[in-house]
Amino acid sequence: MTQKAMSQTAPGRQRPGADRRALRSALLYAVFGGLWIVFSDSALAFLVQEPDILTRMQTYKGWFFVGVTAVLVWWFVRTHLLALAGANAQLLERTAQLRTALAEREALLREVHHRVMNNLHVMAGLLNLARDRAGDAAAATALDGAIARVYSMALIHSQLYGSERLDQVDMARFARELYAHIADRHLGMQVEAVFDLDPVELHLERAVPCGLVLGEALSNVFAHAFAAGGGKGRVAVRIKQRPAGRVFLAVEDNGQGMPADQADGLGLGLIRSVAGQLRGELSITGEQGAAIRLEFPGEPPSQRF
Repeated sequence: MTQKAMSQTAPGRQRPGADRRALRSALLYAVFGGLWIVFSDSALAFLVQEPDILTRMQTYKGWFFVGVTAVLVWWFVRTHLLALAGANAQLLERTAQLRTALAEREALLREVHHRVMNNLHVMAGLLNLARDRAGDAAAATALDGAIARVYSMALIHSQLYGSERLDQVDMARFARELYAHIADRHLGMQVEAVFDLDPVELHLERAVPCGLVLGEALSNVFAHAFAAGGGKGRVAVRIKQRPAGRVFLAVEDNGQGMPADQADGLGLGLIRSVAGQLRGELSITGEQGAAIRLEFPGEPPSQRF
């Protein structure tokens, strides 16, 4: 049996035993009190014949019984209060230990997120150097996609490092910051962004693949959607909360559509793979502009009941 199960079953085992001991003590006291009353009255009636003296002795006997009862009540209450004080002190000590352990765990997790974020930024910087030295446009485009993927993961850890919750990512804020980063890398293009974002927070297990899908979809928009139109256009980014805890993600543009060779490319292949990992429903259309829509469960399998 695990420690958690033992801690749950121990109170149930201790309470019947305590109830039995308390009942046994009460019965013994009741029997003792009844015998005292019966035999003390009989003894006094046998020993004392004068009514006035008998009445006085009965009074003394009653006060003696009250005194003994008061001492017993005082002892039991004192013992119970001392036990409660000891249990309360142990509980406070245990609570302080748990708070200290929780603070240490949070500090460790923040440090982990900080180190991962820094390492990913270093990777993005190295890829950016390689991109600047790329000899052809195809290689530069491929490196831009890789940089966007690395940056999307770094952005998630950056948000976790600075937030109160160390396992939840604000996807609305994430989408805006990721779009701003990708747009800054394509300053020559005039793309209007329209955001329709619900306050959706995703667990880290869901946020990372969702961020990869969003980054890949936005990278495709800037790389392919408006090349023939002089870099002008419009893109809509939607993240909506659906019933039953599901999340809807969409990136839609009014560009030139999706060529056949792009449909079989690395970027959309990654999106399909991640959609399968999320157990979501993916829709990709390339007529009258491209649209990538994904609906998936908002909670990871390990968090569902």
